[in-house]
Amino acid sequence: MRPEFELLVACARARLDTAQADRVRRLLSEGLDWDVLVPMAHKHGVMPLLHRGLQGSDAGAVPPSVLNQIRRCFYHHVACNLFLTDELLRILDLLEAHGIEAIPFKGPALAALLHGDLTLRPFADLDLLIRRQDVPRAKELLMGQGYRPSWHLTPLQERVYLRAWCEYVFRGEAGQVVELHWRLVPRYFVFPLDPEELWERLQTMPLQGRPVRTFSPEDWTLILCVHGTKHLWERLRWVVDIADLVSRYPGMDWEGVLRRARALGVERMVLLGLGLAQDWLAVPLPVEIASRIRSDPRVRALSAAVEA
Repeated sequence: MRPEFELLVACARARLDTAQADRVRRLLSEGLDWDVLVPMAHKHGVMPLLHRGLQGSDAGAVPPSVLNQIRRCFYHHVACNLFLTDELLRILDLLEAHGIEAIPFKGPALAALLHGDLTLRPFADLDLLIRRQDVPRAKELLMGQGYRPSWHLTPLQERVYLRAWCEYVFRGEAGQVVELHWRLVPRYFVFPLDPEELWERLQTMPLQGRPVRTFSPEDWTLILCVHGTKHLWERLRWVVDIADLVSRYPGMDWEGVLRRARALGVERMVLLGLGLAQDWLAVPLPVEIASRIRSDPRVRALSAAVEA
């Protein structure tokens, strides 16, 4: 693991304890290629965590120009996150006023769920899960607010599209992106979770003082592990999400998680995501799950391939 990536991993913890703070100081003292590190932090979606991790660094450990660049990026993320969160709440109120139930996921909802803090997880768009039959009405409501779909379909094309695909993408007047989902992944990807099941297990959480509904921790575990696998775990941020979720909900129904993962055909995806969080971020896992990860040679091989 190259030292720049190791620093990102060291900073990407829910809490920086003394050992991790010492690790950060050691890595800073060894000399880093900042021209590599800063773009890497952007790519992996951990710039806010890098900013936080460097706050207590010794004077001179980070070049002032680099520290200013990281600070500017962080405040840009904060401004974008707050703007998108306000827009999300506005859209939720709009849909609710017209009798359309919507579940925000990823984006602001995930940042609030994992951190209780909208500044520590960057996001660039808004994702909402709605029922498929509500998509045409939701589309018209968004278009009435100045949003435009990424593509224009005839009525026949739209009916086929709703059966075959999983999301509708819209862009607002300020460039913000809203994605309406009626399935979590395309049909071709192996994750036959019926979205109606999710509605039965919803929880309520506060978002900027407003109660919003979100998935249960067990459902989030499946969703995040499948999402990371779908994208080949290209970003450290997705491993951090798993680690933060496990740390925040240690009393999760792990037996239920594995049972449902097995029934849905995604057990190895879940074990891989949990194994990456354990290997890179030292997340404590139940003994049974840690044993399953160690005993599956394919999970270990995939984990090594992801790290490479």
